[in-house]
Amino acid sequence: MGLGSRRSRVTMRSHLQQVAYLSGGHDIKSCPWHMIRREHVRSIIEMMSELGKAPSTINTALSAMKGVAREAWVAGRMDSESHHQISDLKSVRAQGCRRAYTLMM
Repeated sequence: MGLGSRRSRVTMRSHLQQVAYLSGGHDIKSCPWHMIRREHVRSIIEMMSELGKAPSTINTALSAMKGVAREAWVAGRMDSESHHQISDLKSVRAQGCRRAYTLMM
């Protein structure tokens, strides 16, 4: 993995644990990551959205899933088509009005 800082690794681990749970109540270590496919990733993104997760949280989880797919492909446990379909998924965009912050003096 290309995660340099301990904080980045902890963040990704946390997101992958949530993804593992959403994908069937798995633990992060027992989840069959090499079997994840584009439709699974899209379902997880939809579930996270329905749970009210922020777009930035969903996108971090998406990044984590893309990283796992890449590692599975590099290890020869995922075919290149599945890896490409996952890596091709676009980030979630925020909908509605953006929060406006005003500076009060």
